[in-house]
Amino acid sequence: MKTVAEFKIQYQQYLNENAEVVQDLPQFASDSAHLIRLYTSMLRTRLLDAKAVLMQRTGKMGTYPSSLGQEAVSTGLGDAMRPEDVFFPYYRDQGALMERGVSMAEILSYWGGDERGADRKAARLRLRACASLRGPLQRLLRLSSYGKYII
Repeated sequence: MKTVAEFKIQYQQYLNENAEVVQDLPQFASDSAHLIRLYTSMLRTRLLDAKAVLMQRTGKMGTYPSSLGQEAVSTGLGDAMRPEDVFFPYYRDQGALMERGVSMAEILSYWGGDERGADRKAARLRLRACASLRGPLQRLLRLSSYGKYII
């Protein structure tokens, strides 16, 4: 029999299954104030999500994609980004959006169907948190239908 491929998967582990430290923690983990801020951000993301799901289920908001379980990923992404980084969020990036300066009210407004929710203060302040591509893409498609642009 022939071997088609051989490979190793490398990984980095800081805690074992019993939450015991198995190697030196990253530098950011030694700053307790920073860790508390990240935890607060994750909690705020979870609270926003719970409120939005409740609004959606009671008919006060249309479609809303829950971000339950994504809080750490989204918050960590927003925290790790530099101010000059460009961010194109997807539909479960509420934590990263808030880390980049978008308010809960703007997020709820956007998912509630209010177009003003896409006019994010953070984007206007050049924090480079980008709004959905839905509007620009629709304009581009509309222009292409007139034969001016080919996609």
